[in-house]
Amino acid sequence: PPRRTGLNYPPVGQELAVIGWGRLLYGGIRPTVLRQVRVRTIANDDRRCLNSIRNVDRQFCAMVDGGGKDACQGGDRSVGCFP
Repeated sequence: PPRRTGLNYPPVGQELAVIGWGRLLYGGIRPTVLRQVRVRTIANDDRRCLNSIRNVDRQFCAMVDGGGKDACQGGDRSVGCFP
């Protein structure tokens, strides 16, 4: 739902568990087991998110410090979970 509905989105710095069936490599095959990665939210206007966020009303940006892990390789069905 859009942010304007009043639902809480994770604050910057919140740790999340992202789960999904995204590819492990660009153009690679989908995994046969559900995958999980721990990420931390960062501001949508952070330069590292400029090419990732297309709709700030429905998306937020998160990453692993140092990179190397994400939910972007075909992870269009990935889900972020936070307390």
